[in-house]
Amino acid sequence: MRSLLAHIETVEKTIENLDQKKAFAFGAACTEHQWPVYVKASEGMPWEMQSDLRMALDDIWRWLLGSGNRPQGIFQRIESAIFEDAVKDFEIAARMVAGSFVSLAYGVENDKLSECAQVAVYGLDLIESFVYDILNLPLTSENDLLVDQHELIRNEMRRQQDDLKFVVSEPMSPEVIRELRARSLGESILQNYWFQ
Repeated sequence: MRSLLAHIETVEKTIENLDQKKAFAFGAACTEHQWPVYVKASEGMPWEMQSDLRMALDDIWRWLLGSGNRPQGIFQRIESAIFEDAVKDFEIAARMVAGSFVSLAYGVENDKLSECAQVAVYGLDLIESFVYDILNLPLTSENDLLVDQHELIRNEMRRQQDDLKFVVSEPMSPEVIRELRARSLGESILQNYWFQ
């Protein structure tokens, strides 16, 4: 089995057994980690929704920190960020990240912990397609194994594992939420790579 698929299976099973706020904190951290990709890809584009997406994620963090009620209405406010006519690689990346924001918002509003695993998968899907592109590889099962060993995939799987271990091992508190958020701020899942 591919290491990426085994990782996704572990993430899904772990989230199934997490306390609600721990699961959403993990999902928010994954989304935060994807945010720099959206910012860079959408800068100056007519379809960008940076302020709406940022506000939605900040509302979720505030709720997780105990500084507000569970956010409502953010799903409807941001679902149009997933625009249909994405053609260029960076537009597709922005659309995938927007999908993470929308999934997290839907999950928070509807008590769907599985959406947190979906956010993690979207981030890994983005990296996987990016790595296939930069390595100029055709899609094959052999190349899947090669892509799984790329530093971007390995780093994101390790970050997700570390975040899950952290939320599982620590009692839920505002300090844990702040630490998790601090760990994910400003770190792009694509690191210093970008589309050609």
